[in-house]
Amino acid sequence: MAFGPEMIQAWSKEISSKLEGKRCTGVESGADWTILNFGPEDNLFFSLHYKHYGCCSIKRSEQECLRKTIWKKPRFGEMLKKYVSGARLSSVVQVASDRILKLSFDKAIGAGFRQRTEVIFEFMAHRSNLLLTDESDRILEVLRPIHPESQNIRIIVPGALYTPPSPVSSKSLIDFVNHPSFDRPVAGLGKDLFEALKKAAETCPPETINESVAAFSDSGTTSGMFFQWIRNTLTLFPFILPGGVPAEGKDALEASRSAVIIPLIEEETLKLKKNLLAMFERKLKGIHTREKGLETQKKKAEEAEHYKRLGKLLLAWQHSIPQKASEVDLVDWEKDPPEVVKIKLDPGLSAVDNA
Repeated sequence: MAFGPEMIQAWSKEISSKLEGKRCTGVESGADWTILNFGPEDNLFFSLHYKHYGCCSIKRSEQECLRKTIWKKPRFGEMLKKYVSGARLSSVVQVASDRILKLSFDKAIGAGFRQRTEVIFEFMAHRSNLLLTDESDRILEVLRPIHPESQNIRIIVPGALYTPPSPVSSKSLIDFVNHPSFDRPVAGLGKDLFEALKKAAETCPPETINESVAAFSDSGTTSGMFFQWIRNTLTLFPFILPGGVPAEGKDALEASRSAVIIPLIEEETLKLKKNLLAMFERKLKGIHTREKGLETQKKKAEEAEHYKRLGKLLLAWQHSIPQKASEVDLVDWEKDPPEVVKIKLDPGLSAVDNA
């Protein structure tokens, strides 16, 4: 499942309108996700999972479920908690009309001094990343560093200045609104939304498309927008586009749940079940091995009395047993009536050694 930059814009609008000015009351992080708490009900989930990346609201029960999947506290999560927990959210913006969300925090550190930090989420499937920077854009910590030796265009390591990914060559949304044409991509519109608009333009009057795109870009909220699936991409627009399937949710953060937190928890639950099943299978295999060993011991214990009897007969009759005999018949006088017992021997050993 994917998101275009239009959903990042929707998230920034909603987070800004709902949480700007509120204090972050807690931070929790896993290997590829982060939760920011702003109160009992206002909890934001940010995932950098390569399949289920994005932002959405999260329930307390889901947070508890994810907490159980944390095997080791990541260093980034501890750094985030240090700088963000207790800080107020001062602004939320989309960076360069791209799939980058920046949350700015302000925290009093005593005697009139304030600490300003920014949390930057880059939602880009396998290349998703999470950074913590100071007010001068210097990187304090990064979840997935990009070192100079990687020959990447960007260097993303603590101490370096943050630079966003290179923008895709495209026209601005304002230019598109003023002069609607589909000759090249539009900044701020994802590929699937752009293709759906192109298809809609074949049947809808140009002014309808123009007015809708203008309303989509100018609106300060996501109210009045229709959240919809176009192929595997969740997007929004003032009306359902050709090929669009309505998505559940009254706002962007709720609509995104079906693409982010719900499948992620399902995957984590399935992974946990597999791990538990593998553990039980190992335990069961160990039990079967032990059971087999006990059966062998039991069998040997049962045979011990028989071999003890044969040994006693060989010792009792040792003087009458021919040398180099391979087999001998001996009478057991302790039985009533006496019983003749056939015993196989090693011809190379004496009667006593056979015993």
